[in-house]
Amino acid sequence: MNMIPELLAPAGNLSCAVTAIDSGADAVYAGLSSFNAREGADNFSFEDLSRLAEYAKERDRRYYITLNTLLKESELDSAIRLVSQIEPLEPDALIMQDIGAISAVRELFPHIAVHASTQMGFHNLAGVKIAQEMGISRVILERQLDIEEIAAIAAASPLEIELFIHGALCCSLSGMCLFSSWMGGWSGNRGRCKQPCRRRFHSMDRDKKESGFFFSTRDLYALDLIPRYRDMGIASLKIEGRLKKEAYVEQVVRAYRLMLDAPPGEEARYLGEARRILARSFGRHWSHGFSTAEDRASVVYPASPGISGLLVGEVVAVRGKQITARISRRVHRGDRLRLQDTSGGQASAFTLTEMRIGRRPVAKADAASQVTITLPVEASAGMKIYKVGESRRGGQSNVDALPLFRASQPIDLFILLEEKGLSIRSGGRQWRYETDFKPAKNRPIDEEILRDLFRATRDERYRLGNLEADIRGAFFLPPGELKQLRRAFWSFMIDALESEPGKTPDDPGDRACERLCTFRGKAISSYTSRECVGSPKSGRRLVPLREAKKEDEAFLPFFVPEGHVAAFTASIREAMEREVRFFRVTSLFHVPLLRQAAELAEIDTCDLILTSSWPLPASNTLSALVLARLGVRLVQSWPELDAEAFRLFSSSSPVPLEHFAEGRVPLLVTRAVLPLSGAIVDGRGEKFHVAAGGEEGLIVLWSGEEFRTTLSSSDEFTFKGDLLPGYGNPGQQADGEQLFSHFNEDREWK
Repeated sequence: MNMIPELLAPAGNLSCAVTAIDSGADAVYAGLSSFNAREGADNFSFEDLSRLAEYAKERDRRYYITLNTLLKESELDSAIRLVSQIEPLEPDALIMQDIGAISAVRELFPHIAVHASTQMGFHNLAGVKIAQEMGISRVILERQLDIEEIAAIAAASPLEIELFIHGALCCSLSGMCLFSSWMGGWSGNRGRCKQPCRRRFHSMDRDKKESGFFFSTRDLYALDLIPRYRDMGIASLKIEGRLKKEAYVEQVVRAYRLMLDAPPGEEARYLGEARRILARSFGRHWSHGFSTAEDRASVVYPASPGISGLLVGEVVAVRGKQITARISRRVHRGDRLRLQDTSGGQASAFTLTEMRIGRRPVAKADAASQVTITLPVEASAGMKIYKVGESRRGGQSNVDALPLFRASQPIDLFILLEEKGLSIRSGGRQWRYETDFKPAKNRPIDEEILRDLFRATRDERYRLGNLEADIRGAFFLPPGELKQLRRAFWSFMIDALESEPGKTPDDPGDRACERLCTFRGKAISSYTSRECVGSPKSGRRLVPLREAKKEDEAFLPFFVPEGHVAAFTASIREAMEREVRFFRVTSLFHVPLLRQAAELAEIDTCDLILTSSWPLPASNTLSALVLARLGVRLVQSWPELDAEAFRLFSSSSPVPLEHFAEGRVPLLVTRAVLPLSGAIVDGRGEKFHVAAGGEEGLIVLWSGEEFRTTLSSSDEFTFKGDLLPGYGNPGQQADGEQLFSHFNEDREWK
């Protein structure tokens, strides 16, 4: 019998986290004020995070911290310092996107589990296996996979698999949306998306004057799919919604808890009640997302702006900060409301704290009432009013009174093991254990054995931090003597710690940054002494994989679902047999498949010249070094970078960087079936182009303007051309309309 999957709930603040746990969530995920993909949420202070840690662990629940944004070079130290501050609160995992930051966390904080964010775009088994190589323990799959693709991955995955099951969907494949960033620097890859996909757009086809919300998706719903996911052995089922309030979290968690706990085979008896509970959560129209081809054809809902919530009224007049509103459904003081213009653009949310009918203050207003409301936000006549959350009458207990986490102090160890004994150095203290180690006949003592051994500290006030070992031989010691050794060391260490009660401890952030500097130096040294050497070159003809010849560079498709991986691998081998040696790597899953194809074709992998390219992100030196370790010779810098971020990255990276210099930019890529193609325009006159392309029939929204860099860069390492060859014609600007954008180069990438 399969285990019941973990029910994972969003926590935009401490009150939401407590509500989720009390409503039946097994785990919650939360973010701090920076480096998380929902910076618009209330998010957590360190004090509130400490309270969450205590509340969750006292109830045998788990909590995960989101550090799931791409990082600039200048932010690496701050991110690692942040992890060092989180570490004493013992999070159950960090959810991460940036491959450079992941490599640092795995090295510097090996005891903290890392989950791969959906923003990493893992969507097949080869991707899951490369995640395993990176030290990741759980993969949150791409949201646009169908149910059969998910089942195939789950059946053979060496890692835990997590799925989104409910909440808002992005029209774009995960980690690939540049739309909001293109429009104003507010990046979805930095947690600051302004949702331009929810706006109204107009076709520029003279014969078809279509208008609609062409990229606005319905919400994901999976109550009736829970039995299927349970049978697949999925580890965790995740609810989206860190921007939502307590009422939403409570209703959604209760509904899915009911279905998860239903006896196998009897779920149909509980589905009606679960749906009734869920209906009070005020989301958009429901859908199964991308679960089948039919779902992909209906997930976009162009007739509606995709506003979440229940329509409850309309603004009929505005006077200063006061509005007169005509109410169509009951509202109550404490409800969470949103004002929305008819274009789907401007939106403002607020909590209803007071209202009047005439001159009389009221706690509630029924349908057909006309009320006066004082607003903390701007409004205009004609705006619609949506209820996005109900007041929680009866209230949540005061979360500020919850106890803080009883943190234990981490103790870092450096161990030297040699034939005549073992030495341990920790914080300036030295301890020696003399013994004659025996030669190992089977498994010798290694770093993993030592880490397991010293994890039991004898005192809950202290715990094992980082452990490094220098082992000079293959040795064995009986288990009884190993335990005696451990007890003797911790007795010495705890006595020493308690004899210096007034000593000021080292700042963990400073210590982490020093270790980051050492790690970075080792990674650079390893790169400069790599086995495969040879200067990369730009400027080869870039063509789709199946068309590539010996003199070409083959562009590898970034999206290859599990059912197509075998054919894709065969195509790589066929290209190698045509003597193609230059490949554009656009996703991490390409690396094991290139290795496999090269081995079958009896080609030395050092003969392959790999260049990374969008949408495989590299925005800092550590991410470039990770790609170099995987065999990439030339790394394309992430096109969202602002000028200062690019200069710092390019001046710091020992890995050659290619700079995107000129061409059209793919703003989003989707498996959804869109209701139009060709040139479109938004309400501000900004032009775009929708085109289908690629073997998977993906649809790309291209920028109307062409990007042209303002930065100087060696011609040897620049890329000119559309970022996705073979993915549809991005359209041509009309004569006399040649327009260029500098993207984020002349503004901050936020």
